Amino acid sequence: MTTKTDEALRALEERDWGGGQVDSEPAGASIVFSARLKGDLADWVAAEADRRGVNPSTVIRDAVAAARATAAADEPITVTRGDLHRLIDRIPAA
Repeated sequence: MTTKTDEALRALEERDWGGGQVDSEPAGASIVFSARLKGDLADWVAAEADRRGVNPSTVIRDAVAAARATAAADEPITVTRGDLHRLIDRIPAA
């Protein structure tokens, strides 16, 4: 049985690295945040990571980036009082 590590090593050996270039630029710093997620949220993160074939950190990082983009695109608008009342009146009662 071939493992993913074996496959990765074989792929590296099969490449011609003669034209490679050294990247001497330092990578940007990465800060770790620890969060405790309740069952349903943790289950969703794990399932999404499995579905996408990535680790849970990638799912969380993508979700935070999407939230940031949404927040950045949120602009204040001006609505008249009458329009606001009409919109509120259209919300179905619970």
